[in-house]
Amino acid sequence: MSANNKERLTDWHSAVFQAYHPVFKRYLAILIITKEHQLTSQPLRIDILIIKKIADIPIEAEIGEIFRGHNIVEYKGPDDYISKADYYKALGYAYIYQALEGVSVEDMSLTIVGTRYPRKLLDFIAEEREFTVREKHPGIYVIEGEIFPIQIIETKKLVGEDNIWLKSLSNNLTAVDLAELLEAKTKLGVEFKMDAYMNAIFEANAEVVKEVRAMGSSALLKVLDEMGLIEEWKQEGERKGIRKGVKRTLLVIKCLKNNIPIEQIAVESDMPIEEIEKIKSEL
Repeated sequence: MSANNKERLTDWHSAVFQAYHPVFKRYLAILIITKEHQLTSQPLRIDILIIKKIADIPIEAEIGEIFRGHNIVEYKGPDDYISKADYYKALGYAYIYQALEGVSVEDMSLTIVGTRYPRKLLDFIAEEREFTVREKHPGIYVIEGEIFPIQIIETKKLVGEDNIWLKSLSNNLTAVDLAELLEAKTKLGVEFKMDAYMNAIFEANAEVVKEVRAMGSSALLKVLDEMGLIEEWKQEGERKGIRKGVKRTLLVIKCLKNNIPIEQIAVESDMPIEEIEKIKSEL
């Protein structure tokens, strides 16, 4: 057997595991020494990895201003809170990624996203780790002093058109919030696949969706149409006796798609021409 093959077959991990037992023989009663401890039930996974393909083009979106070449994003859902353990876990993921991929720490950034303000964590970072925490933009807290740029995002405090997508990841939207999101989605069009996103919003805010739907929102109906859910929602609305405004708006959209003159649509639907023109402008 060659020296290279012998080296490759040597189980150094088992050897070092056993070596720790005699080293700590006086303390084995109070120690648990585990080999290859599995951190999760599934392989460790980074929630989102964003690789910047061209280094010298700056990212001007507020949540991307700290970006470098390799950018790790960890996300906590609306019911979760970003704890100190979450912070260290995210740091650990970043270091593992750096080691495995061989990238420079100077070419990395870490973002941790949550809905609520992580007061205890930010106090810990500022007071015990003695790093500067600066709110660079509303809801975006930059940590200065770590080995690579880190930011913590409080989504419910975000402002601005670019940030509506993160801000709306909530199970506590109001009718106004949902209406604004739907308007943004209609402007976005079908260029981006957003069905999983919108399904999550609808499921988490079902009562608010019913409220907006009962108002006959043309933006909601257009989004549903893009998602292929228009018939399903129409039938559900009929079963639950949702007001006639929904059906009337559906009729108007159908007529507009068939290029029926607005004046004729107004007569058949009993809807003012001004409302029909507004719906047409949103299609």
